[in-house]
Amino acid sequence: MGRYVLLSVFLLVESHFWCRAEGKFGRLGHSSEGNCLTPRLVESLLGKKPRQISCGGFHTAVVTEDGHLYTFGGGEHGHLGHNDRVNKLKPTLVQALETVFISQITCGWSHSVALDANGRVYTWGNGDHGKLGLSS
Repeated sequence: MGRYVLLSVFLLVESHFWCRAEGKFGRLGHSSEGNCLTPRLVESLLGKKPRQISCGGFHTAVVTEDGHLYTFGGGEHGHLGHNDRVNKLKPTLVQALETVFISQITCGWSHSVALDANGRVYTWGNGDHGKLGLSS
């Protein structure tokens, strides 16, 4: 059997983002790959007012109140949206969507799907088995 990792994420009323779990690939956003057994503040998101959080198999995504999207963790399949395959150890703005107001995000095992305020859907990452909804 495969080993599954549970990522715990907490969004507090004050719009501070705390998380704990296995830190492999940097998916906790704490600027390292270290595990964190108790909730710890993701300091690089202070002042950004997280509104929605989604966790995938290797990565995490955060939508802020101003509609910006930040991703971090494993990037091997391009599912962070940074036009590379590099792991990000702390939340990094998805520049390709910087001028788009993102209203929702969801993370799959190795892909991501975002919805903008106008109802347009954006997908990226591993497209095996048609999971990106593209014709290829």
